[in-house]
Amino acid sequence: MAEEKDVNELAEYLGEWRLQAATISRADAEACAKAIRKAMKGLGTADDDLIAAICDKNAPDMQAVVDAWNDVIQRDMVKDIKGDTSGKYEDVLVGCVTPLAALDAKYLHKAIKGLGTDENVLTEILCTRSPNELLQIEREYQTMVGSPLLVDVKNDVSGHLEDIYTAVLTPRKPVPAQAQIQADAEALYAAGEGKWGTNEKTFTAILSSNTRGYVRKVAQAYKATYGKFLHEAISAECSGDFKNALVALATPGHVFFARQLYSAMKGAGTNDKKLIRILVTQRGPGLKAIATAFEGLYKKSLRAWVKDDVRGDYEKSLLTIIDAGADAPSLRWLRRFATLS
Repeated sequence: MAEEKDVNELAEYLGEWRLQAATISRADAEACAKAIRKAMKGLGTADDDLIAAICDKNAPDMQAVVDAWNDVIQRDMVKDIKGDTSGKYEDVLVGCVTPLAALDAKYLHKAIKGLGTDENVLTEILCTRSPNELLQIEREYQTMVGSPLLVDVKNDVSGHLEDIYTAVLTPRKPVPAQAQIQADAEALYAAGEGKWGTNEKTFTAILSSNTRGYVRKVAQAYKATYGKFLHEAISAECSGDFKNALVALATPGHVFFARQLYSAMKGAGTNDKKLIRILVTQRGPGLKAIATAFEGLYKKSLRAWVKDDVRGDYEKSLLTIIDAGADAPSLRWLRRFATLS
């Protein structure tokens, strides 16, 4: 029960953990870089060795390996991987060796460019990343695309959804006083279940302008006062992409991603892009929390579900990511990052 309590309390801070320094030593990073090169050198590819070297690393450690590769091997790692792999397996490996902020920026650009907009991807990233992560993503996006992320987002969406995305990409306001928690819970009730119609501006102001840690406390106060989970109230009062964005903001991160992984695999066929995107970006201690929530919700382990859904080296790469997450440091070890919300 203590471990479960830690998951519930700390899941919103796991994004901050991904911004911490690598724990792998320089010597181990160089050895890993050489192992990756050896797995791809010459005729054929030692796929098991390649997967073991890349997919068992969290993002900070993998970046240390990439840095060592650039210094020692002095080749384009992504180009080498693309030359030796293909398809969804290639997508997993390339995702793992790409810095997270750059990877998120790439996903966002794909969601925006061209005809139509993938609001699901925008919500998945913009409504779950920490303020510090969003700052890094905005810098990477500007470098990659040449225009500000906020400008491109505002040009692609409108209405209440635009208001949410604008708020999360704007510096968050100072954390309100403890006394404000109950007041905000009551304001949300008055804006939704407590009235005819819905005051969308109130939901947007409270949920998208505050930290996830504060929103979690408001959601707890809402449940204690009105006997219903906040995300359930949102689903009853709102609809469409606006509802999805609010639910992402109001749901603990590990639970949100567990549900998204389930939606990627349930029924006929698999949404491989979504499956890869979540497992690659959330690998590490965050995935450990997600896997715990997944099994609690669906009574079957995330590993078993993925194993039933995919095959080949693609399967091996995803299972290695999940297994590495299971072996990640205890969530209690992350408590010192809890002030970073």
